[in-house]
Amino acid sequence: MRSSGPLPMLAAAAELLDGEDLDSATDAALATQLRGLWVAICRLQAQLSRRVAVFDERGAAARDGARGIRGWLRHRLRLDAVEAGRQATVAAALVTRPAAAAAYLRGEISAEHLAAIDEAGWLLGDDAMDRGVERILLQHARREPPGRLRRLSRRFRERGGPQEAVDAFRRVRAHRFLDVVRAGTGAVNIRGQLDVSDGELLLAALRAVRSIPPARGPDAAPGSLPPPETGTPELSVPDGAEAPERARADALVALCRAVLRTNPAEAGRGLGDRARVVVTVPLETLRASPTGDALLGSGEPVPAAVARRLACDARVLPAVLGGAGEVLDIGAETETVTQGLRRAVELRDRGCRFPGCDLVAAECEAHHLVHWAQGGQSIVDNVALLCPYHHGLVHEGGWQITRDPYTGTVRARRPDGTRLDTVSPPPE
Repeated sequence: MRSSGPLPMLAAAAELLDGEDLDSATDAALATQLRGLWVAICRLQAQLSRRVAVFDERGAAARDGARGIRGWLRHRLRLDAVEAGRQATVAAALVTRPAAAAAYLRGEISAEHLAAIDEAGWLLGDDAMDRGVERILLQHARREPPGRLRRLSRRFRERGGPQEAVDAFRRVRAHRFLDVVRAGTGAVNIRGQLDVSDGELLLAALRAVRSIPPARGPDAAPGSLPPPETGTPELSVPDGAEAPERARADALVALCRAVLRTNPAEAGRGLGDRARVVVTVPLETLRASPTGDALLGSGEPVPAAVARRLACDARVLPAVLGGAGEVLDIGAETETVTQGLRRAVELRDRGCRFPGCDLVAAECEAHHLVHWAQGGQSIVDNVALLCPYHHGLVHEGGWQITRDPYTGTVRARRPDGTRLDTVSPPPE
């Protein structure tokens, strides 16, 4: 005797679908069934999410010996880590996004739509969602794929204030990660996430490597990078300060910087314009204007503070653009930090000058103490080395650093103006 309840009924429905003759079905009938099945699948996924949420809230996973709901889903439902995390995230969103959850339960949107709306809340903040952003995203979710919702969320972020844009950027950056897993075939699977500026750096490095002609010599691998004059710098990973996934992501970005820092002229292999991270930004934005848009070469927007950080050590190509974005006039390209200036600062600083940091010079970026767009000069006394983390802390985090030109001591102030109680003395 069959047990009662909805699950046996679902199994019976699946058996009926198995018995249908699809070869005799018309295209119109198949299209109707595909749409109907997708709504049914979304509704069933929503029921799975409901049960995952209750199971998690009760702490049942721990009583079953698992560390948490993600581990339980991986083990008991035989899910990959990515899918287990997605299921747990969507289940949690049923509580935090009730309007979108109701649409999900009715089969109007999918689990990915709900995840995209939940990501928007995380990116933009609950206040923005309550002011109508969630309602607009839900309207779009009923007729557009999840990827477009995510792009729409980024456009909403652009329209917010400058501090909101920086806060959103920092939230994304805090969730950077890189997983490297050996597959059963011996192949290496890579999965990760970088913030928008580091992602652009990765894309530029990949374009640079792809553009290099085959190396000379019988032992050289085709497409390999030529070694720099002083050899490839050793890449260090923060010791114990961050999760391994974030440390691996930072190591990947450091590798990209090493690729882009390779001198193509001395190596005899021109990387040309491909070895660049391109940012289009109005001069007013670089002058610390609270408004203004900056766009990466890919078209992705970045906050003004991020644009100023990238412009600290950059090749500047002044251009006058028309209202439709057409180029009306273009000037000569200049480097804000020349190769000679960079080497002089490296010899002096030897590494990151933020108090308490000792990251090596090869992994640091040149920082203008007074930004060149604000009248600061590109001279040794106005440039200091900062590691990527502390460079971001200064530009996006609101910290300030000063360097005494007579003693070489570097001091830091917090965003509230209070002075850090440690200093960075000149290297011995």
